[in-house]
Amino acid sequence: WVTVYGFPVGYQDGVLRHCRDRGDIVDSYYSGTNYVSVRFGSSDTVAEVLSMDGTVLPSDGMPGENYMIGVKRGCHAPPKASRAGGFGASSYVSGSDPFVMRGG
Repeated sequence: WVTVYGFPVGYQDGVLRHCRDRGDIVDSYYSGTNYVSVRFGSSDTVAEVLSMDGTVLPSDGMPGENYMIGVKRGCHAPPKASRAGGFGASSYVSGSDPFVMRGG
């Protein structure tokens, strides 16, 4: 899991789109505030998304100015992980390889 944070409330779809542009999203969980936890299909995608830490993203027509995001590696699945935005399906298996997709 990777956590992307620092975006204004309501901008999660744009943040997920920027993440999806870098690789397959297996699962995601939106906090309802200013962060989203995302699970990717490969370690290469995780590395690329982690390199987005400190990136300034455009407001894409939403009210307000551009905004800077932070990106950090998460250590486990968020509680009640859900598929925010419908970007895939998976189940978290404790102790499993975080880059192997599981049916769910």
